[in-house]
Amino acid sequence: MPVLRINLFCSICCLMAGAWFVAPAASQAPSPKTAPQRPEIRSKLSTDVPPPQRRGDLVRFRIRVDQALAEAHAEKAYWGMIIMDAQTGETLYDLNAGRYFVPASNTKIFTTALALATFGPEYRFRTTIETPGTLGEDGILHGDLIFVGRGDPDLSNRKLPFQDKLQREGTADKVLAEMADGVAAKGVKEIDGDIIADDSFFPYDPYPAGWTVGDLFFGFGAPVSAISFNDNALTIEVQPGERAGIPARVSIEPCDGSDTVAYDITTGEHSSKSKFEVVRQPGSPSTLLRGSIPLSAPPTRLELAMSDPAACAAHALKKLLEARGIQVTGQARVHHAPPQEPGVLIAPPSESPSPPNQNLVIAEHFSVPLNQIVRLVAKNSQNLHSEILLRAVAREKTGIGST
Repeated sequence: MPVLRINLFCSICCLMAGAWFVAPAASQAPSPKTAPQRPEIRSKLSTDVPPPQRRGDLVRFRIRVDQALAEAHAEKAYWGMIIMDAQTGETLYDLNAGRYFVPASNTKIFTTALALATFGPEYRFRTTIETPGTLGEDGILHGDLIFVGRGDPDLSNRKLPFQDKLQREGTADKVLAEMADGVAAKGVKEIDGDIIADDSFFPYDPYPAGWTVGDLFFGFGAPVSAISFNDNALTIEVQPGERAGIPARVSIEPCDGSDTVAYDITTGEHSSKSKFEVVRQPGSPSTLLRGSIPLSAPPTRLELAMSDPAACAAHALKKLLEARGIQVTGQARVHHAPPQEPGVLIAPPSESPSPPNQNLVIAEHFSVPLNQIVRLVAKNSQNLHSEILLRAVAREKTGIGST
């Protein structure tokens, strides 16, 4: 979200107590083939209110907005907004309010408002590790161990509540590690079965309609899943080698996704510039990152989307359990629900590995309150979290976590 738009929002909150910020929009100008000629920017303060009743703060606000939009960098965009009094419905200010705009991330305002209205600000998402099997006194678990995601958008090491910038604490698998500790604390010493990551809480539809193919390689286009492990992205840090011409140093977190990424990155001369490119065919689990980084450059962090977040979570959990001395005889695998049938408006019968009400819950994790999740979505325009919230609402209202 542009800084100017954030400043306008703050100005409205400070100067107009009781006003409703309905639809700010600064988007790309419409296509030259269809767009009318860009009109001169002119604001309008409602003339329905008699002059004696016009509040001075509204006049000052109008002046501030006009000045901001008259700046050179703002004039390159096409702006539209309308501000209404929440109690009377009176239009206090509008600019190009009747024009069509590409809504873009402004729609997150409605998505987050819908989530808050549906669940309430204190709602917490629940994630569990459970089993349909039995745990013997000898510590042997006879049966599969299932990691069940229910739409928690933030199974990561992010510090919340969000303040001014993103902060991390610990490793990317922090939540999974805490839950693995919970399994060990239950006395589990051996798992005679598989480790299954179950994201069937939502139908398997990782890429919503309209998402750009070129975005799907990166963190802001990460696939949607009821298991959101490290924002469903791999964090790759690139550092120059000791001299020009040799391979750069590369680290990947969480490391359990490193087998899906290949890289060919060299160390360039001092005077060169960093350049990276990603090669991956849609639908392929493998990604090639190639490029170069100057010898004098500081570490560069990149975020590439996981191809299957649930699979990455299953492998990570298996390694975490084994690191705690728990033997696993089976393999790590996933359970996806089938994609939603077009036109079906009621939930189909559950096809999860076992009926959840019959499972033994061994460990569980609760998310931060929803109002903290919404704050992060709004401040960072977090695409994945917004889509997950929308699907969680759909699941709550219709029994189908699909949009």
